[in-house]
Order: sequence, then C-alpha cells, then structure tokens
Amino acid sequence: MAEALVGVLLDRLASITLNKVDQELNLVIGVDKEIENLTRTLKAIQAVLEDAEQRQVQEASVRLWLNNLKEVSDEIDDVLDEWSYEILKHAANFHRHGIAKKIKDLSERLALIDAERQTYQFHYIERRSEQLIKHQKTSSVLDKSFGREYEKESLVSKLLNDGGEEESVPIIIPIVGMGGIGKTTLCQLVYNDKRVKDHFDNRIWICVSEPFEEIQIVAAIAQGLGIRDHPASNALETYSQYIISCIKKIDNGEKKRDETKFLIVLDGVRNPTESQWEQVIKPLREGARGSRILVTTRIEKVAVMMGVASNVIHLEMLSEDDCRSLFFHFAICIHWKGNKES
Repeated sequence: MAEALVGVLLDRLASITLNKVDQELNLVIGVDKEIENLTRTLKAIQAVLEDAEQRQVQEASVRLWLNNLKEVSDEIDDVLDEWSYEILKHAANFHRHGIAKKIKDLSERLALIDAERQTYQFHYIERRSEQLIKHQKTSSVLDKSFGREYEKESLVSKLLNDGGEEESVPIIIPIVGMGGIGKTTLCQLVYNDKRVKDHFDNRIWICVSEPFEEIQIVAAIAQGLGIRDHPASNALETYSQYIISCIKKIDNGEKKRDETKFLIVLDGVRNPTESQWEQVIKPLREGARGSRILVTTRIEKVAVMMGVASNVIHLEMLSEDDCRSLFFHFAICIHWKGNKES
C-alpha cells in the first residue's frame, strides 16, 4: 500500500518540475533542489517496496519502517497540495518560504528513512507493466457533506437497518462512480457519523492497493481487530481464523458472547477475481447480523462479481454550486492552516 502512495508522489513531483513554468517554480525559493532530492530518494525506496510489503507480514521492524514511510509520504502530499494552491493565488513571500522549509525538513526525514532502508537489505522485485497502476491512498477523515446530504442519509439508513432473519452476513454495499466523483468522500462522511460509530462494535477502513491482494486485505482486517502475533507460515488461513475468533467472540474454544457487528470500508477496489474475493469475505460471514462492507469502485463489473447488484449505489456528479462550495471550503482551510503555521 505504501508503494501506491510513493508512486502517486513521484507522479506529482514530476508534474511540478515538468509542467510549471520557471516563474511559478521560483515562487518557492530554493525548492527545486529539494524536489530533486525527494524524487531521487523516493525512486530508491520505490524499487524495493514490493519486497518490503511482503516481509512486513512476518517482520515487525519492517512494518514499522513502512508505517514511518507512509507518515512522511502523507505529509509530503499535504505540502504539495499547499504549494499548488500557493501557485494559484500567488500568496505572500513569507508563506512561500514556509513551504520551502517544510519541503526541506521532509526531504531530510525521508533521507533518514532511506538510510534505514539499506540496513534491511531489501531485494528489488521487477513488476509487470500492467501492475504499475498508481492508486491514491485514502483515509477515513472528513467533516463536510457538500451536496451529498441525501446520499449520506440514505447510506446511513442502509447501514443502521439490521433487516430480517433472512438477511445475509455481511451485507455488501458497492458505491460505483467515475474517479474523483466523491465515492471516498461519501464513505468518510458515513464512517464518521456518530450514529454509525455507536451502531457498530468495530469499524475498519482499508485503502485497497492495485493489484488486489487478498492476503494484505485479510491481514489489515485482522490488524484492525487487534491481532498482535504475525504468522510465520500459512498466513492467509491464520489471519482468517483470527478474524473468525474475534467476530464470533471465541476464547479458548468457547463462545463468550454475541457475534461482533462490524463495518468495513474497502476503498478503491479494482479487479479482484471471484476466488480472491471469496478468500476475503469467507471469514466475515461469521459476524453478527447487521454487519456491513462498503466497497468503492470505478468498475461496475466489480459489483456484479460480488453478486450484490441490488445494493449498488451509483454516485452522480455534484451540481455546479456544490462544486464551488467545496472548492472555497478547501481553499479557506489551506489558507488558514498556512497562516497558523507560518
């Protein structure tokens, strides 16, 4: 999953250096050198990330290293957003200097992570070209609905309705729509709704990388449920059994209390096979009635493959007024944050 985020950052850095005219680049004094450093370091890290992500399942130190990388990468992404906005509005010089300092600091932190990388002796694993699909990492944080009030309330209702005895477990609700239309935003809104928080025993947010890898998703669910031991062999089966024991509330072979009612968000699902999807969903069928899985995808056939066509939510474009409100909201937030930090 870190690999996808690093790929996105390299794309953004390349776009900045290639597509901005000299005058715009000079808005942030001395940043071009740091951009070169960031790009060079990210490329060195990217070359070994597949090996690192395979090893993290069994090596806690590698998992910590990847978490540190993700944290710094998220901060780089935020600063690049801030920089892009500064270029648009040609803000005051003191703020441009603040961005330059942030980029320099992040470049130094990333260099330390790169130095630590070399101690692990990761191997470079060449990936097929069709696997090199960049995928933006997402999180569960958002606080404004902007034109999605109806969709939000409708989806919250679907999540809170436990249905009858004939209802399958878990109910899968795919949200389908083109890239950038707001699928992740809608899920963030309902995920953080107090009614939803109070309704479910466990909520887990997973950003799904491309290609779809069932072991990573099952491991992420197990980690969200609190697993501490990481299996050395037969990892998929071990994680699945842990998930079952958690959601069935089994301890030392004895059932303790009612099953866990969970909400899992799988954000950005692309092209799983039926067998891969079955591996993910199989242990989750042991959960309590009323459990839900939200899936965001750009691809209609993903929902068809899951066999839940009747539950699909097709997300439409926002109105022009809602788009304008959303733009001004984020512009004001970025400006306020920048003034507070400078």
